[in-house]
Amino acid sequence: AVVSTQSTGRDVKESRADFILHFGDISYARGRGYIWDQFMSQMRKVSTQVPYMVGVGNHEYDHVVGGDKDPSGAQDEGFHPDWGNYGEDGGGESGVPTKQRYSS
Repeated sequence: AVVSTQSTGRDVKESRADFILHFGDISYARGRGYIWDQFMSQMRKVSTQVPYMVGVGNHEYDHVVGGDKDPSGAQDEGFHPDWGNYGEDGGGESGVPTKQRYSS
């Protein structure tokens, strides 16, 4: 995340970005709150300069249990289309942090 945010920061500083759309997999924190905090600190430098909008990716909604607690609104045991290749990397661990940090 450090390299990505540094590169994005350079683009913003050099006026090569009017806004940022971050489509899913917001933070690969794997359930660790301190990593979310680090990521948010890195992104603050960018998101205070240009509009920053996030979308939901597999790490935000690909839960395998506890669908009743999923803030994304996915039904039953989550959104698992047959065309997806979610493997075991998601687990939906980022759904709650994303919902709490990026609510409209």
